[in-house]
Amino acid sequence: MINIENKIFNLVFIQADHLCYMHLNFLNKIEWNPKVDKMGKLFEESSVPDPCQKDHFCSGNLLGSLITKKIPMKNFKNLFLVLLMISLGFSAAAQTLGVRAGFNLSNAEVKDDVSTYSDDYMYLPGFHAGVIAEFPVAGILSVEGGAFFSTRGYKAEDEMVLFDEKYEFKYKTTLYYLVIPVTAKATIDVGPLSVFGQIGGYAGSGLTGNYYSETTIAGVTDTEETDVEWGNDENNDHFKRLDFGLTAGAGVQVKNIRAGVAYEHGLANICTYTQNGYSCANRVISVYAAFIIGGN
Repeated sequence: MINIENKIFNLVFIQADHLCYMHLNFLNKIEWNPKVDKMGKLFEESSVPDPCQKDHFCSGNLLGSLITKKIPMKNFKNLFLVLLMISLGFSAAAQTLGVRAGFNLSNAEVKDDVSTYSDDYMYLPGFHAGVIAEFPVAGILSVEGGAFFSTRGYKAEDEMVLFDEKYEFKYKTTLYYLVIPVTAKATIDVGPLSVFGQIGGYAGSGLTGNYYSETTIAGVTDTEETDVEWGNDENNDHFKRLDFGLTAGAGVQVKNIRAGVAYEHGLANICTYTQNGYSCANRVISVYAAFIIGGN
């Protein structure tokens, strides 16, 4: 029985990632009712993190659910003040100022020493909006900075048939960040267009987030929604606030209208759960438009 249970546990774990309640519903469905400590022991034997332990729940899922609860007004006020301060700082020295907004497709790389769990993850639609400033250096070279309210995340879907029953899993997580990129930029004029490319780095701070999961077993659907806990404590928190990585992009500008694409490759491990080399990092593709409103 232990071997059968281990096989089932591992199969569901791989299919559903860290959805603890899926395991519990699944076990109840087939009339197995092991206690949580027994489940923990079985997962320990299989060298896979036990998602049913409180300190592991959702800690390995990087991102993924559109927030259905309102973001606390305090967070919006703090974000507005930060963006305002950054904008005032930019305006004091920048030659070019602007506002930028765009569409994000975010994903995550989630892996440990055994496997890469995110191979089947899908890009999660999102957005970003904020301010940009450009500081001339010499000739075609300049430095561009920005401050954005931006989404990160991923989603996944899977299904399997076991004991003649169909199991469907859907889950997604969305995290909202304040992101500050700084890039070196080169611009050349091609007729009426200004064409540019840029490369640099970014730093981000997590503001809020939500995890949503949906399980359908034998036609019965169960949903669960959990707010993200930020911090560095593996026992109580899901994600670390600090994110950083590399960014690159390119685009064109006509008069005061700018359009471009950008890619952010996270280098920080934002998961608090790190056993067996567990790590998760952000990946974001952005398409945007900006309106240049001037500067000094």
